[in-house]
Amino acid sequence: MVSCDGDGDGDGASAILLEAAGPPLGVLPDAEFSQLDLHLRPGSAFCAYTDGLIDRHDDLASVDGRQLRRVAVEVFGQLGPDQPDSSEAAQFLAENIVRDTLRGAAPDDDVCLTVLHRGFDHA
Repeated sequence: MVSCDGDGDGDGASAILLEAAGPPLGVLPDAEFSQLDLHLRPGSAFCAYTDGLIDRHDDLASVDGRQLRRVAVEVFGQLGPDQPDSSEAAQFLAENIVRDTLRGAAPDDDVCLTVLHRGFDHA
């Protein structure tokens, strides 16, 4: 999971990699997971992804998530307060993060990225 935050003008964007606790969803029917409370500031985003996005056999540097954080910051930095709405921003983030993380290579596994973007509060 990655959380992206910025100051609304593309400067100072940052991404934090949040470590998952527990087994992958759906693997163990009785698995218990700890609760994680996140509070998204206006203009921030939360991304949850499957390991197929970062675990690629041809790119060992992709496994630790550093490349994903770098790409997420670059793509997130392209958003601004004039973004029309959160659903369009989330779609933009998802498409561009996947494209830029894979860098044109076919994934070794299925890839899923879900993006939640909190729009800017306009008065």
